[in-house]
Amino acid sequence: MRRLEKRVAMITGAAAGVGKAFAGAHAREGARAVIAGFDRAKAAGAAVGIGDDALAVRAAAAFGHTGGTTVLLIRPAMATAQTG
Repeated sequence: MRRLEKRVAMITGAAAGVGKAFAGAHAREGARAVIAGFDRAKAAGAAVGIGDDALAVRAAAAFGHTGGTTVLLIRPAMATAQTG
């Protein structure tokens, strides 16, 4: 049995980068990875890449879709300033 079997991990900002890596790691350990993002299309693309244990939702609606969350990881977005 995987360590997070029958658990739900909700991860914001998981459409790309570190958040997506966290979501994939939780899914591989058996958790249902809920990818909560403002851009549902990007979140859905990340969920497809992770597999059947991933679900994409809009951030505002995330808590209504999980049926109970075991792990909540809020990963703040990072902005890059452009000069010139």
